[in-house]
Amino acid sequence: MTSSRFNWEKVLFVTVAVAGIVLIAWSRKALAASGNVTISSPTTFASLDGSGQDADGAENGTFTVRGSLVVADRGSITCNDDAPLAENDGACSMQFDVMGDFAIQAGGVVSAENRRGGGNGGDIVADVGGNFSVESEAILSARRTSSAGNDRSGGVIAVHVTGDVSVESGALVVADSPAEAGIIAITGMNIAIDGVVSSLGRPTAGRGGAISIVAASSLTIPEASAVRSIGSRTLIPLPATRDEAGFLTLAKATK
Repeated sequence: MTSSRFNWEKVLFVTVAVAGIVLIAWSRKALAASGNVTISSPTTFASLDGSGQDADGAENGTFTVRGSLVVADRGSITCNDDAPLAENDGACSMQFDVMGDFAIQAGGVVSAENRRGGGNGGDIVADVGGNFSVESEAILSARRTSSAGNDRSGGVIAVHVTGDVSVESGALVVADSPAEAGIIAITGMNIAIDGVVSSLGRPTAGRGGAISIVAASSLTIPEASAVRSIGSRTLIPLPATRDEAGFLTLAKATK
């Protein structure tokens, strides 16, 4: 009788434990699904950080999404140096922490651009737990378009992805500058670059920024011109010195 009771208690314990694990897994999935965010209109990063859509609830420079983040057609997330900022202020930086997928759909824009005066482009950093995609006609930009101040630079674009990365034909990932271009770093499992990944410096006095694209499994770049770091008439991946292209690293992890 004692042995039988002991066995039933073990069965009950295991059943409860398994049910608990299933419930936790379901809860996490439901939480991620309920945390999806879609941006379908022009939106400043400042209005998202610490808002009701920000899963961490804090105004701390990081927009946290427990599900997937979609920037849809005509939608944008921006941190540009537009008014009311002073003319010589740079663009602000943006950080994204996305548990699911992060997609910039066709016509969508994520940008931290310096467009006026002597500031720098802002940094854009994204940690993505799912897949990351920049669709055709979409833009991810930390470039500097203002020509004032030769000592100013484009911002950094750093995207670290657990899943796959896709930059479609017609898409732009840019950290260009009339002076010093910014750095671009992309990591993921399977990476396909069909669009433009660009860090162009001034043709006569600037320097292209370093570009690093590292895939854990497969790396596909159909057109050599799709990834470019260009300084003063230089197209080769040399160590970054004045008026030259920056370091260019394209790699697939080896087993």
